[in-house]
Amino acid sequence: MERCDTGLSGFASGDGLALGANGAKVLWFVTDHSTAIGEIDSGCVANGGAAVCACNGAFNADRLMSLNPANGSVLFDLPDLSSSAVTLPLLDYTGGTIGWDSHSIARCEGTGIVDWAVPLLPAPAGRVFSPMMSDSGVIMLLSDDGGVTGMYANGVPDAHVTLNVTRSGVQGSWIPLGMPSGVGTVAYAATRWLPDSGDAPYPYVGSLVAIQTSGAIGGRLQPVWNLEYNLHPLSFNNTAFTIPLVAADGALIVLAAASSDLYQFSVLIIEDKTDRGVIRSRIDLSWSDTLSGQIVQDAVLDHAFTGSTSGKETSLWLTFADSSALVRIDVIAGKVVSTIDLNHQFGTALQGAQAMSRALAFSMQNSTANVFGLVFVCRLPSGQPHLVALQLPTDIPATTAPQYLWSVPLPELGNSPQYAIWGQIAAATLPAPSNYGMLLLLPSSVGLYGIGVSL
Repeated sequence: MERCDTGLSGFASGDGLALGANGAKVLWFVTDHSTAIGEIDSGCVANGGAAVCACNGAFNADRLMSLNPANGSVLFDLPDLSSSAVTLPLLDYTGGTIGWDSHSIARCEGTGIVDWAVPLLPAPAGRVFSPMMSDSGVIMLLSDDGGVTGMYANGVPDAHVTLNVTRSGVQGSWIPLGMPSGVGTVAYAATRWLPDSGDAPYPYVGSLVAIQTSGAIGGRLQPVWNLEYNLHPLSFNNTAFTIPLVAADGALIVLAAASSDLYQFSVLIIEDKTDRGVIRSRIDLSWSDTLSGQIVQDAVLDHAFTGSTSGKETSLWLTFADSSALVRIDVIAGKVVSTIDLNHQFGTALQGAQAMSRALAFSMQNSTANVFGLVFVCRLPSGQPHLVALQLPTDIPATTAPQYLWSVPLPELGNSPQYAIWGQIAAATLPAPSNYGMLLLLPSSVGLYGIGVSL
């Protein structure tokens, strides 16, 4: 069988890098200019001891790379995926990687052996998004030409459908805006309607589309329902807004706006009634008046993520560009329950912090602990950028505030920490004899960090 390219090497060892408070340390750092790695825009995914990052940078060819979590070295490339449309892959429980770009899909075993690689037919004509796998075992692939492709985990094609629709006598398509989310055997995609003749003079219409991945005739993909809303899905170069978020009770969360103005937007909480979608609640937010307060006033929405415990206790968390605000929404009650100023919440730990970066969510779990939180970069009074980690509460009504976990200095970030981190961060398991059971893979503006964390 074909073997993935293992001739790649080159990484910066973490020996001597600074130790953070409360059991966290930068173990290694790989620069964007390394011979082994390029700029990681999309981020990384991990499953156990396997870690894969999507390289979409200018320094090397676009590709998917399997990394050794212990030291950041590149183990191998996933072959046949080298176009400009490489996306975040899927990792299965065996450590295998399934990835795709605008022309093919392939699976590579954790040892570097290519299991299978097949062309996509028909080839997507537009941008491709990261895949997801439903409980029926079908891999869902969406592209912004309205195409939906199904593929089984053994590389056998399932079906290809186009989300064509006629509205008021006008032919067009529902165009996916990002990767789908899944609940059971149903995949959900945030879309916009695009008439075949182009945008003008038709109004912008968003829709959530539900696609059944099993039980259809012949086991084929089948769109089940779509729910229209005369709002813009928030898709302004931030994929976090184009992916339907899933609440603990199975409800779907879509962020949308009446215009391109990110100062005002709506949170739609949608239930799947099997044959139709129903908006359970809608929360309209305007940071200039609804919440007021200087910490969120005139702030632009930057990131959204969910956190939940068992049952139906669920939160939607929102962070903002150029602001230290953290807003929590009770998805069940359909209301804002707290607004926190991160710069003033944690006393001496963050006192005097400035220029906070965007906050990114993470989840870590081992046999003894389960931590859900967020990280962000800020400049402390010492002048050095630090990565700060907070643990978020999951109970509603909240009995505890977010808890400060640790911080580590990241001097490589220089003078602009507010623009420092992006993409998807991932948590991998570190093998013995490491003193840190978990590794946080953090893409940044200067390279990839591997941060050891003790839970």
